[in-house]
Amino acid sequence: MFRQAKQSDIPNPEPQTLSMLPQWLIDRLQPLYPDARDRLIAFFEDCHKAGLYFYPLKDPVRTWLAQDSLYAIGRTTELTRKRVTDAKGGESWHNYNVAIDGAFDADLTRDGVQWDWDTHKYKWSDVAEIAKKHGLTWGGSFDANKKVALGDLGHYHISYGLTIHEAQEIYKLGGLAAVWREFDKKRGI
Repeated sequence: MFRQAKQSDIPNPEPQTLSMLPQWLIDRLQPLYPDARDRLIAFFEDCHKAGLYFYPLKDPVRTWLAQDSLYAIGRTTELTRKRVTDAKGGESWHNYNVAIDGAFDADLTRDGVQWDWDTHKYKWSDVAEIAKKHGLTWGGSFDANKKVALGDLGHYHISYGLTIHEAQEIYKLGGLAAVWREFDKKRGI
């Protein structure tokens, strides 16, 4: 069993941008690796400027244990449900605070986000093009041989040149802080 990093172990400066986005969205992204957070804020702003009202779901950060719980759905727990992920703990970029899952707001006239994943109603590929401009990888573009749910249209992450296996190994040696230091090295800082 590996030590789970506490949020207090990770430095997390305030975002560097003033945003047109709702405060709850920016707050939701706070636990992310700072560069990933800033890229995602810019990504969501560009989506909204393009009339694509795409928002992050719940908490983007997952512990390895939480990821294992999601992996169990449809396999060993909640057997009537569909499987929600093909990634076990440590196999998801959510475990390293550089990923989000999102969906569209189905009704802008109502308060709050009316979550909608309709694959025919929305321009998922347009959102993916905006994500690419911010250096993000789209879950809808994953290769069939990778350990992720295929067609994960709402998933976006940035790996900074690391493979998921490399991130796991670094994590095993030094926790989340060590993975973030490696991201910093890959970014040249």
